[in-house]
Amino acid sequence: MKRGKAGLRRFEKQAALPAGFLQPAARIELCERQQAILEGCSALLCCGEEEITLKTARGAVRIRGAGLLLQVLAETEAVVTGEILSVEFV
Repeated sequence: MKRGKAGLRRFEKQAALPAGFLQPAARIELCERQQAILEGCSALLCCGEEEITLKTARGAVRIRGAGLLLQVLAETEAVVTGEILSVEFV
C-alpha cells in the first residue's frame, strides 16, 4: 500500500495538484435542510438527536441539528434526516 500512496503523491506533485488531492474523500449531498447523504464514511462516532458524527478517511464529519435520525448506515454510506443546522469537518 505504501507504493500506491507514494505513487499518488508523486503524480500529484508532477501534475501540480495540492497534496492529498487524490486521496479518498467524503462526499456529502444536502437536500435542503432535511436530509444529508454521506459517501465515504467508515464508522459512526456519535449519534444523538442533536448531533451525528461519522468518521471518514480524512477525519470526521459532524452534523448538528434537531430531531436528527440516522436512516441508513451501510459500509461506506449514511443518510441523516431531520432539521440540519450545520455540517462541519472536525
